[in-house]
Amino acid sequence: MGVTYRPISGPLLIQGFSDSNFTTPDSNGKSVSGYIFTMGSGAISYRSRLQSTVAKSTAEAEYVALGLATAEAIYLRMLLAELGHPADGPTLIGEDNEACMTIATTTQTSFRTRHIRIEFHFIRDAIKNRDIHLEYVPSAENPADLMTKPLRGPVFLRHRAFLLGI
Repeated sequence: MGVTYRPISGPLLIQGFSDSNFTTPDSNGKSVSGYIFTMGSGAISYRSRLQSTVAKSTAEAEYVALGLATAEAIYLRMLLAELGHPADGPTLIGEDNEACMTIATTTQTSFRTRHIRIEFHFIRDAIKNRDIHLEYVPSAENPADLMTKPLRGPVFLRHRAFLLGI
């Protein structure tokens, strides 16, 4: 098995997906972040890693994962620009947690979110600068799920096919 790339007609568009699980029994309370970026028919970047801090909520775990995905999106945009293919618009990142999306698009801090580390709020600047655009993707349709938790057969196969461009 390998990633299959097909010729791209038109502009080179990057699309990303971000996800997190909220703690696992063997992770000392830490969540796993995962993202996948595709261009054309297959994955060009993906990552799965244990978060460095313990999240106090699912929304916070997702926000930390979105921060990693946002940093990767900005890097990929800069890389394409250096190769002579600057992005025409923001990079789309699919996210399956609406609370996380609200935190990212709201500049106010509430009682429930004031504990989130400031280092992750650069996501707000990336949205404001039109580097990224968030779009809700139902969890069952988010291929980044593959990077954060074990999946049942049919869902695993569907996400694997997407990742490989099959």
